[in-house]
Amino acid sequence: MEGTPTLKELKMFANYVFEENCLSPEECLLIKAYCIKDLEIGQIAHPTEAGETKEEIRKAKACFLYKDKGVYIQSEELKLAIDKVIWMVTSIADQMFRCPLNHVEPIQFGQYKKDDFYEWHMDAGPEIDRDISASVFLDDPNKFDGGEFQFHTESVPKPKQEQGSIIVFPSLMTHRVTPVKKGARHSLVVWGARNKPIFNQNIQIEEQ
Repeated sequence: MEGTPTLKELKMFANYVFEENCLSPEECLLIKAYCIKDLEIGQIAHPTEAGETKEEIRKAKACFLYKDKGVYIQSEELKLAIDKVIWMVTSIADQMFRCPLNHVEPIQFGQYKKDDFYEWHMDAGPEIDRDISASVFLDDPNKFDGGEFQFHTESVPKPKQEQGSIIVFPSLMTHRVTPVKKGARHSLVVWGARNKPIFNQNIQIEEQ
């Protein structure tokens, strides 16, 4: 598959990998068209309990793309786009972070409208065993204001949010989404792990 990042191309980023052309603008629009109708209030996940709504931490809407049901199996075009994202994340995890992933959780589609945000957080912790996280930006950055993806460490360069681009990073890196000031921001979020899955409906990574 074309577009695999190389170490030479990405060596300037010590903490994360950025790839501009993970998805085409047409694929981004397709994903939004299929997923927006399934949005619910975004929750804070926990591996052994139901998710919690904590609007002081996260204010957004979200839904999940499962491998065996829902929109994923309704459109071959959508399936190919999502599979390309999974392939990109697992390839970068293996090649750039030396972290081969055995499982990928259901991908989350998120929508942030005016005043929506996600406070500082990590994607992994003592009870959440994740190794690699990724975000795919689905919008033309000229269509919204605010909603910046930021890392807590000031020395880490702020990633660009070009439409169709992907950022892949260790799940223990603290990050946030700043409040959206105008328009709407949409993204895909991917989490992967080397070890036994902690959530149901994980995607088994098959040998190629």
